[in-house]
Parts: sequence; C-alpha cells; structure tokens
Amino acid sequence: MQLWRLKSGLPVDTNLLPSLTVGMGKLLEKLSTFLDSHRKCRWIGATGEFGEGKSHFLGLAKYIAYSKGWAVCYLVANTTDGSLAQPQRHLQFVLDTVGSPNGCGIGIVELFGEWWEGPLRTEILRWAETNSAVQPLARDLILLEKRLIDFSSLVEFLGAKILGARTNNPLYRRAAWHHLAQITELLRTTGHKGLVLLIDEVESVFRLATSQSWTAAMRCLGTYCCFPLLGNLLIIFVLTPQARQEIEMELPRIIREVEYQVTTPEEEKVALRSFAEELKRFGWSACPRLNGGQQIELALKIIDLHRGANKGRTPMVLPAKMRSWLFRTDINIREAIRTILAWLDSYA
Repeated sequence: MQLWRLKSGLPVDTNLLPSLTVGMGKLLEKLSTFLDSHRKCRWIGATGEFGEGKSHFLGLAKYIAYSKGWAVCYLVANTTDGSLAQPQRHLQFVLDTVGSPNGCGIGIVELFGEWWEGPLRTEILRWAETNSAVQPLARDLILLEKRLIDFSSLVEFLGAKILGARTNNPLYRRAAWHHLAQITELLRTTGHKGLVLLIDEVESVFRLATSQSWTAAMRCLGTYCCFPLLGNLLIIFVLTPQARQEIEMELPRIIREVEYQVTTPEEEKVALRSFAEELKRFGWSACPRLNGGQQIELALKIIDLHRGANKGRTPMVLPAKMRSWLFRTDINIREAIRTILAWLDSYA
C-alpha cells in the first residue's frame, strides 16, 4: 500500500518519511529550530516546482512537529472546502484533520472526547473555570460538566460546524479567528506546545476567478501568519516559485485595496501589513532540487523499501542505464520515484 501511494504521488505513512528523505538537511534544520521556539516569525513559506518535494516536506514537518509536542492540522488550498478566501467555511475541515502526539483520534472532536474521558479532564476544567467569563468555549465546557448541555451540542460548536454554514461576512471571519484561538488554548491546556497548520498548494489562490478572491485569500494567509491573537499557531505553507512571484507582485496592491475597505476587519489589515514586512525581512525557503548522486541515494532507499514489502524479490543494484538516467538534470523527484518503482515492479 505504501509503495502504491508513493508511486501515485500520495502521502505515505508519516513514520516512513525520514527513511525516504534525501537532500533536505538545511531545510529540516531550519524547521527544527522554528518548532523549538527559536523563531523570528510564526510562519515558513517553502517553494518548489511540481514534483520537487513540497508535500513531502509538509509530511516531514508533521513528523517533526509531533516529536516536539505540537498538534498538527492540514489545509489543501486547491479544494472547494479548502478555499483560503473563506476561513469561516474551511475552518471546520481544518479542525477535522487535527492530530496529536497525545491522542489516537483524528479531528478536534475525537481528540476532545478522549481527553474529556481521561485524566486531562481536570486540566480542561481548570482552564474553563479561569476563562469562562471571556471564552465561549470555556463557558460551554462548564455547562457540559454541570450537564446543562449535552455532548452533541458542544461538538457542533467545538468543530466550528455552525461557522461553516455562514456567508462571507466579516463578522464570521472574525469569529473564525477567535474560535481558532480558543482551540489553540485548549491544546496548550492539554499539554501541547500549540497547533501547527500545514497549507499545501497555495498557488491555487491565483487560479481563483477574481482579484477579489485573491485579496480575500491573501488576507486570510496574512492573518494566519501574523494576527497576534493566534500566537499559539504556527503556519507552514508551500507553493510554486511562480506563485511566490505573484504574491510579491500582488501584495502591495492588495494592501492598498483593503485599506479602503470598511468591511475588512482592522486586525486583518494590520496582519496583512505585518506579513508583507516579514516577507521582506525573512524571505522564503526552498525545497532543494536533487542532484544525480542524491537521486541515486533516494533510489537505493526505495529499493530497500521495495525489498521489505516483497520478501526479497528485488534486484540488489541499479543497472548502469538507470544510474545514467538519474543523473539527468531535467527530471524531478516525483518522476524519478515513479520510474524507479515501475522498474522494481517488473521484478516483483
């Protein structure tokens, strides 16, 4: 199954990723420092062409974040449910992907159910009692403990299902940010360092129909990255070099445009300006393009994985023709992986 997913360009088991990683040393060192709190901003933006390891990098980010005590969630920006332009709609789908090193379930609702029925309930209630005057989630937790509401009522609120039905109204966008802030506080209460949001395929923003949609999406990205209320949230996103250039060109226009929009919340305007300034100061990271030697190193790792899955029915060495092909400069990682696996499958 993992070999099929690898050949199809789909994410493989997170625990397998380190054994299939080549050439990302400097990028992973930066990521590790970022997750260890030694960071100058709350986001990393990594670029790479199609098939050059962007999704693989996000998978590694999840693996390392878990090892350092962070909860992790995911957003694919090229789907209707994942549209960056409408956080009040995509938040429910993001929260459905929350995973934790401290729980077996997936999704904030499943995880909360585990914690509520276990020893963490005491810590959750202590947080709720301290914050019930200002946090709707904290108030509902107190009501749940007193059996004044049932669990299903809390679940609808906790998972942001109510927000998902709302229109693109600035009040609901603001509600989405405040709801996410409460979730990150709950995660801190349950022993996490905070929440890491991984965003894939940000380049899809520039396939949206109108410049107004681009503006709304960039407002959302800027708010995720730079809104002080979301201080327990880290953002790691990936995009193509062309999309990076689009952002750099369009961001000044978008900032000027939103300054005159009375419907744009002031905190989004401030966050967007901060994001533009941080882009100038800290720049972008890049997923490295592998050289020939690294392509061969990756091929040998795939051979080992294939041998384990096929009980030894795998060739021991790469033929000279395959080695020469891997040294070409016009192939990307995904193409190399598919070709290697197709060759190996002929032996299985």
